[in-house]
Amino acid sequence: MENSWFLKEILCPTEELDIGTPLTSTLRIESQHNVAAELWRKHLCSDNKRPENIESVPSFITRVDVSTPAPSAWRKPPKCEDTLLGQTIRGYRFQYVIESGGTAIVYKVTKDGRTYAAKVSRRNSFNQETITKAWATEFRIMSHLRHKNIIQAYDLFTHRGLQVMIMEYFYGCDLADFIAWNNISQRHRALKKISRQILKAIKYVHQEDIVHRDLKPGNILIGKDLKVKIIDFGGAMKLSPEDTLQDRKPTISTPQYTPPEVHAGERRSASDICMKAFDMWSIGVTLYESSTRKMPFLGNPSFGRNSSLTLSDFSVLERRDRRLHSLVTKCLDMNPESRITAKTALKQKYFRRFFI
Repeated sequence: MENSWFLKEILCPTEELDIGTPLTSTLRIESQHNVAAELWRKHLCSDNKRPENIESVPSFITRVDVSTPAPSAWRKPPKCEDTLLGQTIRGYRFQYVIESGGTAIVYKVTKDGRTYAAKVSRRNSFNQETITKAWATEFRIMSHLRHKNIIQAYDLFTHRGLQVMIMEYFYGCDLADFIAWNNISQRHRALKKISRQILKAIKYVHQEDIVHRDLKPGNILIGKDLKVKIIDFGGAMKLSPEDTLQDRKPTISTPQYTPPEVHAGERRSASDICMKAFDMWSIGVTLYESSTRKMPFLGNPSFGRNSSLTLSDFSVLERRDRRLHSLVTKCLDMNPESRITAKTALKQKYFRRFFI
């Protein structure tokens, strides 16, 4: 079986030696917008023995010999609306479910010999006008962005009251799975290349006056040769001088990756500088988690003016890699106005003598 270093290492995890929790087969951070969670289908189903139905699609890997996995190594996908399976809508043939979340289902679809991912909204109690507006905003932002490390969006239409977004199909896993499947040495060997691509993408996004506001391992895909794709712009927004404070309040964000000034409801968190600093805090948390499998703060953050956040002891990270420690510390500056930018982060010593 022909493999790159990445394929071999990610599929052969070894026991964590010094920090982090023991590796288990259940470590996974779900993402309802993950457009490529069916990683390694062709490796799991070599010899063209592809499962015939959704229940046979492996969602994660727990064996070293991935060419012939046992049925016990496959997780049965959650029940979801599958009325679209087998249908052809606007030329897109819906083949099977990639991922099912609380507000959307992602399908693998084909059209004219090309493969795409189709994210379809669920029927729920939310106001239809609100849903339509939110999806239109996400599509407008994604279709505007053109970067090799950002997933592309191609089309948005309505089908029987459901929103359907056609996106780039990317063959990879999310960073959450990468963290779970690899030990500390493997992660550190890959982290520099991964983090540099993330920062380059966010530098570009910020130059376009757009903020993501939900960066986390579940929204970062890793493909062959450690190729990175950032997904899920459901909480993103285009900054404008006409924005009100209400406009800039985050609508979709994950508390563990949300900066303290937003948790505390500080007025300054709505400024352009602090809006972009939001993403840099999220990157800092992600890098710390990628290195240690832990969060960089004590307790669970929550929203509210009385919320508080205490950073953990970073000495374990400093002992492992001082340059990475320096970068993470600058990303997790409690003052958003002095927090490092993506442009400056790419010039840090951590990336010296490194080419991609």
